Amino acid sequence: MPDLIRHPGTLQHPHSSRIFLDSRLRGNDKSQKATIKFQVILMSVNQHYVDYVLEQLEGIGTLRTRRMFGGLGIYLDELFFALIADDILRFKVDESNRDDYMLAGMEPFRPYQDKTTTLQYYEVPIEVLEDRKTLANWARKAYRAGLKQQRTRLGIRIE
Repeated sequence: MPDLIRHPGTLQHPHSSRIFLDSRLRGNDKSQKATIKFQVILMSVNQHYVDYVLEQLEGIGTLRTRRMFGGLGIYLDELFFALIADDILRFKVDESNRDDYMLAGMEPFRPYQDKTTTLQYYEVPIEVLEDRKTLANWARKAYRAGLKQQRTRLGIRIE
């Protein structure tokens, strides 16, 4: 078994971005625990994976990323349409593109493993991620789903 990389209060496998709290951390120092929890959240996305995803999405428009919710949000022309959490790319889904994901056996994103809460973001199948043309088509559909949701929220009629 490879050696674990040690950070203050945490353990990390060298080939993973996942961080685990060191079970030896004990005591009642809430500020120390909060700092360690914050470190865990910030390190949940592997920058090499993010770079790969952005490279694969190159050419669909102006992309930017923003750390959020322990993961990374991806914006196309300032509209949030994708996220990366636990080194998995997920796209925005609605009734117009949900069947693509269902046929591929994908499920909605569950941000909390111990709860049934789901978000309307589905994992992008690896075959899609590796094919730039197909990925661009799926990304455009996800963008349209996000745009539709935004317009609905703002009360703009969609035709």
